[in-house]
Amino acid sequence: MAVNNHPFSRGICHIRSANPKDKPILDPRYLSHPLDLEVLARQTQYIETIVETKPFASLLKSSGRLPGGKEATSLDGAEEIVKERLFSTFHPTGTCAMMTEEIGGVVDTRLRVYGTKNLRVVDASMFPMETLGNIQATIYVVAERAADLIKEDWKRDV
Repeated sequence: MAVNNHPFSRGICHIRSANPKDKPILDPRYLSHPLDLEVLARQTQYIETIVETKPFASLLKSSGRLPGGKEATSLDGAEEIVKERLFSTFHPTGTCAMMTEEIGGVVDTRLRVYGTKNLRVVDASMFPMETLGNIQATIYVVAERAADLIKEDWKRDV
């Protein structure tokens, strides 16, 4: 299984209506950045190289690794395998990414939602890229920093 820990593809998340019970419009747009597909395809090819070497070759059935007799010998073949077998892992992030508004960001460097004064995002959705390791510890750090930012802004506005 190949894993892309830092995908460049950007999905969308929009509210459907003013009704909070309406489900949001979500489209992860997996593989919308061409580099994501190439990274996963090349990893798939490399995994095939690994499992064809000793001692793996003698332990694994050659017919049991890839579905439908597909082969990852060519980049095109590996890309087809990736497209058929892709799924998300870990904790997807970035639905309210901290980036400039011009490139699709939702929050600024003080975690404020663009176009608002007092609405902040303090969870994993503000990460523009997936973090390495367990995400919970990183969220704790962001929450601590958010508390400092809120106190700073409150003191400045008083």
